[in-house]
Amino acid sequence: MIDNLLDKSAKRKLDFVRILEIASDFSVAKIELQEMMGISEFICNQIIEELLLDFEEYNLSDYFNLMISGSDIVLFESHQANSELLLEMLVKNSLKFNLLLDIYMNDELNMNEFAEDNFISLSTMYKMVKELKQFMSEFDIEITKKFDLIGPEENIRYFFYHLFNRVDHNADIMYPKTIHLGVGEIVDRLVFDTGLSCKKVSRNKLFHYIDMSIHRHKSTDYSGIGYRAIDIYSRDSIIWQSVYMSLENIGIFSEEALEHETTVIMGILLTEHMLDVSDCIDVPNDSVLHTYVGDFINEFKKGFQNEIVLKRTEEEFVNDLIISAYGILAFAPNNMWMPNNLEVTYFEETYNEYFHFCREYIMNCELPNIDDYQQHLFYNYLLVLIKYISLSNISKAVTVCVDFGLGLNYVEFIKENMMFLNSINIEFNDDYREVDLVLTDSPSTYEDIDNKIVWLAPPRATDWTNLANYIVKIRNGEIKSPMS
Repeated sequence: MIDNLLDKSAKRKLDFVRILEIASDFSVAKIELQEMMGISEFICNQIIEELLLDFEEYNLSDYFNLMISGSDIVLFESHQANSELLLEMLVKNSLKFNLLLDIYMNDELNMNEFAEDNFISLSTMYKMVKELKQFMSEFDIEITKKFDLIGPEENIRYFFYHLFNRVDHNADIMYPKTIHLGVGEIVDRLVFDTGLSCKKVSRNKLFHYIDMSIHRHKSTDYSGIGYRAIDIYSRDSIIWQSVYMSLENIGIFSEEALEHETTVIMGILLTEHMLDVSDCIDVPNDSVLHTYVGDFINEFKKGFQNEIVLKRTEEEFVNDLIISAYGILAFAPNNMWMPNNLEVTYFEETYNEYFHFCREYIMNCELPNIDDYQQHLFYNYLLVLIKYISLSNISKAVTVCVDFGLGLNYVEFIKENMMFLNSINIEFNDDYREVDLVLTDSPSTYEDIDNKIVWLAPPRATDWTNLANYIVKIRNGEIKSPMS
């Protein structure tokens, strides 16, 4: 979604890095990469040159580098960054983003001056404005001829809330320093007074929302009312009272706006899992939230006839599902910001049963407005199942015989290190005739056994990767098990 603020050249550079980033060993044959992107060798070389300049200009050289090794293009990427950092820098420096920022901040915008200051022609300027208007219309937001933002307040709020969270984590380019420092104090005091556990990502979300609330109240006719906020919070909650008083001390919100803004911030705290649900919310039994959660649990029980044993309490399980449902209903515009390049292969292979159940459930669900929330709900429900229900509870384990010539202690060492694969659901058995797989360093001993993997001692990193992939294939029925 955010990629739409990039021009064609920047999108190409980002796609180039993303292809290399997910490739084995971060390298792709040059001719193959050109075919994948539909570009010529000249354009390919140009992209490499421009990326190297970008890395230097944006101070990313410590995180990224590119080189051509034989017929391959290789990306060097440090463990401290990924392509999201490059995306952030490209967007921050894009003309569309800076034009949009000027519009949002209600700056006196003159097209001629903007074009002149950014060394572009008026025709390019008009084309860019047209593209930006079209992009914003997807969120039901209109940019008028006078460069005002017109549309539902919740859409405007959540559009910029997500945009700023993606490209400016510290809110250091959007707001005046006086507001910036004041909001920091508000957030820190709120966290301190309530004793909430607040990670930096969650703190930044609170920071942006409160910054945005202050800005919208000061610079527009916005009254704080008129957009959806699902209120399920007890007014007796210490956290509710702390949020309310923190906003009240700012001195710009009406009584009605204070109630509304407190409800929204409580929703952010809830969806960031900073609240103790049982202490802060009051969900009626006939609530749409219980309808969503009850329907999902009932369908799961139908799909898996086993008696479900939870890793944690049933109350925690239900509360997590309520939070997932609340997130999509209370913050509906958030669903448009789900990343469109999420890699699902790992989930499909490792948690095959949960993956396919959630996909079928979401596709066939007849709850109200479900089509608007499908992707968001799919990922949230999938992760809740993974968190609370062990695969061993609903699927047959893959049995493995571990037999190495270096003795029992070495075998135990291998088994202990295999526990990182516990999500795949493994059981050990010393009888090689009764297992799905034999893991050994002696090919001759198990010469007549097809279902074996032979390792060096000690194993290499690639051996562990290949083992995990092989076990996943057995679980998913891609390799015939002798026990089936």
